[in-house]
This record gives sequence, structure tokens and C-alpha cells, in this order.
Amino acid sequence: MGFMDGYRKAVQSSQDEKRLKQGKYVPPRDPEEIEQRRKLLDVLSQGDLSVIDPVPSDRVPVIMKKNEICYACVNGAQLWEDRAVRTTTGGYGGPRIRVAKGVSFGVGGFGAQSTSHEVRKQIDTGVFLLTNKRVIFTGKGKTIEFPLNKIIAVDSFPLEGIRVNRSNKQKTEYYLGGFDGETVTATIKGLISHLEE
Repeated sequence: MGFMDGYRKAVQSSQDEKRLKQGKYVPPRDPEEIEQRRKLLDVLSQGDLSVIDPVPSDRVPVIMKKNEICYACVNGAQLWEDRAVRTTTGGYGGPRIRVAKGVSFGVGGFGAQSTSHEVRKQIDTGVFLLTNKRVIFTGKGKTIEFPLNKIIAVDSFPLEGIRVNRSNKQKTEYYLGGFDGETVTATIKGLISHLEE
């Protein structure tokens, strides 16, 4: 192991400690742990949820439906969406003619150009929940709830959270907050694969 390898390992260890202190997810570094994790994610995505413990009902901050089981409850989760931002630029061009002291008259023109682009913005902070029937986000200003069969696509941000595309919703929703997005994504895929039509 050379100097740079030791340096990288020390930096990574320091970053992991910082994430742990913030209450965020830290991925495994050991090759055996990585392989065990890969196997766990495969089992979850196939729908075998017996390998994870459900969240106790007394720790779930929403009213559960009949036969509903909560598999993930993330406090401090953030809801992000892409929002259109419009920028207008313009200016005046042309001569000004002085008519009297302090009074002038412009004979030019004004031109403006407006451009729009997407910017990802944080919408709210709250609690993200995943049950065997639905996804729930309860925030300070916004509450979102939708059944699992509305999910079209789900992707993970390994150290941060998940991205969800669902039917009847044009904008992608990002649920972030330093939780294990890979495990949540695999759990969602497993639950969806075993939904009753």
C-alpha cells in the first residue's frame, strides 16, 4: 500500500465519520460486506422482504391502513423538484435629448429577452415513509401520498435518497436526506413486483 492509497483511505474514513455524526448513511467498504450488500439488494428487489425488519407501528407518524406494513421511515427527508426559472434581460438603446434642466426625452427603444431553464429546488422537509401499499411524504407545508402501482420508475442516489417518476405527474420527485437510497429502491421494486393487480 503506497502513500496515496493510505491517504485516500484516511480521507474516506474521515468523511465516513462525518456522515455518521450527521446521522447519514455510510456504505460498507469491506469487499465481503459489499458482496453481502449486493446479495441483500438482489433479494429485496425480488420481493423477499423477510430479510429486513418492518418499522414498529408506534414509530410511524401517520395513520396506517388495514394490513399496511411500514418498511422505511426517514425523519428529516427533503422533497426536491425541478422548477422552471425565467430570466429576463434587456436594456434601453438610443439617444436622449435634454429639454430642460433635469428633464430629458428618450427617442430610442427598449429590448428584452426572456429565457427559461430548469433548476432543482427544495420544496419541503419532513418524513418519508414507504409501506407495502404506498409512498408517503409529510412535510411542513406539503403532504404527498400515492400507491406503489403509480410508480413508473425509481432510481437511487446511493448516499442521499431516491428519485421517483410516477403516472399523472410530469415532474420527477427527489426524496433526499442522507438515507440509503439503494435499499429503499430495491424494496420498492420488490413490493411493486408482488402487487396484486
